[in-house]
Amino acid sequence: MSEPTYVVMPLQADNAQDPQLETEKIASAVQRSLHKARNSKNDDEQGEAGSLKETIYNQGSLYKSINWEDPIRTLSSYIGALSILFMIHYVPLTQMVLKAGAMALGVMSVTEYVSRWFGSDTLLARLRPREYRKIPESTLNSALKDIHDLVQGFVVQFQRIIFVQDLDKTFAAFLGITALYWTIKIVNPFWLAVLSLSSVYIVSLVNSSRGDEVRHDAKIGGKELADTAIENENAIAQESKAKAEEICLNVQETTMSGE
Repeated sequence: MSEPTYVVMPLQADNAQDPQLETEKIASAVQRSLHKARNSKNDDEQGEAGSLKETIYNQGSLYKSINWEDPIRTLSSYIGALSILFMIHYVPLTQMVLKAGAMALGVMSVTEYVSRWFGSDTLLARLRPREYRKIPESTLNSALKDIHDLVQGFVVQFQRIIFVQDLDKTFAAFLGITALYWTIKIVNPFWLAVLSLSSVYIVSLVNSSRGDEVRHDAKIGGKELADTAIENENAIAQESKAKAEEICLNVQETTMSGE
């Protein structure tokens, strides 16, 4: 849809001293109003960060716990996640939660059933809130918008990988899927989950600023080692050459003295 068009028609009053100046002032004011309206429209279309985005970029979010900006915090989160996996695998937490839920609902049902024998004003009726809470519409809408953006982003990235727009990502996806295919055959689901969790932290470390520093330091260290090795080889070669020349001179002197 095209932008609305405004036509400025100057009206000259009886006491106007400079009609051209008044016309320029009015046109400038209209242009400022149009610019402000256009910018406010774009801001409304972009919107503020949704609830999920605010949670992701919050100081206490999961992303802050795996990006290796604070190694102690990241290692703690990794150990905590591993502990949860091991507890779920080796401790019957699911059965315990289901058992506790069944017992709680059973006790509440029996209590409500018995209380109704003595009147309508039961104990649980007194504990019930007058109005049940709901998720705020703004929070729900922003969260759904974030999920929408996340799904659309995954769809676009999937197509970019399929059509090899970025060869590195396509090849990395090929290696990952191939490794996952063969890993599923030899690793049970629990250890596969442990491996996946470790892979998330390893990839995060590789892509983090600390990973860049480590790669940079390793590159510089490798270059220094290579330069040192080349210098040592050159020194050894020169020393060997000097010794060879010395031996040749000694042989020549011995030959000449023998004659």
